[in-house]
Amino acid sequence: MAADAPGLDGSTTRGMRTLRGGDLRPTVRIANWLEVRRTQRWGPRWEHDPELCLVTAGRFRYRLVGAAWQDVPDGSVLLIPPTVEHELEPAPGCARWGLSCWHGELLDDGSTWADGGYRLAAEPRTVTAMGQAPVIIAAFRRLAEAWQGYGSERTAIAGDLVRLVWLHLLEAWGDDAAAAPSARTAAMLEWIRANLDRPIGRNQIAHAFGITPQHVNAVFRHGLGMTPGDVVRRERVLRAWHDLHVGGLSVAQAATRAGFADPFHFSRVFRRVMGFPPSRAMPIRAEGRPDPSPPRPAAR
Repeated sequence: MAADAPGLDGSTTRGMRTLRGGDLRPTVRIANWLEVRRTQRWGPRWEHDPELCLVTAGRFRYRLVGAAWQDVPDGSVLLIPPTVEHELEPAPGCARWGLSCWHGELLDDGSTWADGGYRLAAEPRTVTAMGQAPVIIAAFRRLAEAWQGYGSERTAIAGDLVRLVWLHLLEAWGDDAAAAPSARTAAMLEWIRANLDRPIGRNQIAHAFGITPQHVNAVFRHGLGMTPGDVVRRERVLRAWHDLHVGGLSVAQAATRAGFADPFHFSRVFRRVMGFPPSRAMPIRAEGRPDPSPPRPAAR
């Protein structure tokens, strides 16, 4: 029998439940948003539960006791597993420093990371560059507000925000087919978006890129976990949603611009992809009903 694989904290995975994004039901023990002094230090110390730290300003450095320091730049998320002795401190040379932190568990059934109750399906990274992603920054800020407040739904809100952050981390770590598309896949996506008003299938994509239709299938399956047809339908519907919600077009106009000749077929595909009919994506008038008319041009 193969030996159990060690985790970040040195524990083994025997008997652990393997978690993917859909399994996450996080709890919150601590959530904060901090301005950090230059002389402030954490450690050597260890925690009972996992911790995420978003660097909101400046740079920090982190290490396991006795190991080399790791750089944790602005906009990145640091994962500190439980029971590991570590140190964290501001890095010199910055005008200001800031952190937002979460402590908790990834399941709400009493299982803990430290006692081997679960592990992540994706290989965790200690430092993950999030590129100053607005959704991550907003989630950490709102998490701190919810946890420190007294709203009636604060526990549910905080749990959902932590789950959102972890889902973005799993995506960044390449769980399942969620890694960033390859250069070829990205080029194909751009080509599809530029040609949505025309018939598009795997044969047209293959011709445009000089490969076989079977190769097109393989590229999309490997890179996105979807068929070319599924991707084309999704891109058509996303364009239509934008035209309805932002551009103010009618359903028929949005269907035509997205490459659908039949508005009824368009409505069925739209509902299948989005979970609601096209009329729900249209701007809301003051009396609360969608406005079916496109915006009028401004008077000159």
